[in-house]
Amino acid sequence: KPIVEFLHPDDVAKTKQGIQTLASGEPTIASVNRYRCKDGTYKWFSWNTTPMGPLLYSVGRDITKQIHAEERIKQLNSELERKNEDLERKI
Repeated sequence: KPIVEFLHPDDVAKTKQGIQTLASGEPTIASVNRYRCKDGTYKWFSWNTTPMGPLLYSVGRDITKQIHAEERIKQLNSELERKNEDLERKI
């Protein structure tokens, strides 16, 4: 199957743009996208890719846990800001 069938729909355009960058001979650093797993969930990957002639050398790293941790931190910060605003209003 073509790679785009495994990509999260929101990442297809960005990934195609990255492929065009590679086709022009430019490397990509920390290109992030999501891939659908067999169970239907998505995993986040960060890619570093360097074109060398007709070949592409890539290193991909699963950053799913990192992304979820960052999302949790943002959520906790939002909750903390709301609580702080409530306290300031009470004072």
